[in-house]
Amino acid sequence: MPVTDIVWIVAGSAASLIQGCNLQPHDIDILVKRSDDVDKIAHLFTDFLPESNQPLIFNKNWISTKEIAVYSMNGDKDKWSYARLNIHGIQIEISNTASHEYLELSPVVWEIRRYENYHGMSIPVVPLELQLHSNHEMKKFDRISKIKDVIKLKNLDLQFLENYLTDSDYRQLLNLF
Repeated sequence: MPVTDIVWIVAGSAASLIQGCNLQPHDIDILVKRSDDVDKIAHLFTDFLPESNQPLIFNKNWISTKEIAVYSMNGDKDKWSYARLNIHGIQIEISNTASHEYLELSPVVWEIRRYENYHGMSIPVVPLELQLHSNHEMKKFDRISKIKDVIKLKNLDLQFLENYLTDSDYRQLLNLF
């Protein structure tokens, strides 16, 4: 499959920024629909990858290298793939994951992704409403406040989340407003 067929979406704080949140992302999180696409993207940047000079232990400091560009793990139902690139000081994390804990990383993002105009480009992003849920679950209160501000400013409707959350989780999010 050519790289032009890769289905991707920006997630995390970079997606929040693109949608108008006043924050400074420390990286760019990109989700891809198929796990094999992580490998395709990582190999596009082979010239930027360092030679292997690190332990083969996956942790928060792990980065992609020429030797191991993608870290993959087989779960019960899915294969999870991840690459972390450092290109001229910008950290880009590319993953394919099917999290059941955070809506922002779940398969639902492909059904309800949003396209935002950012500096003349149409960028697919995880909707702020899903990010509100993820940040609430992770207790990132500073981000919750900034996401809430933009949701109010854009008059976004949280009601569609009712289809994806438990009644309790949905009520908790509504109580934030």
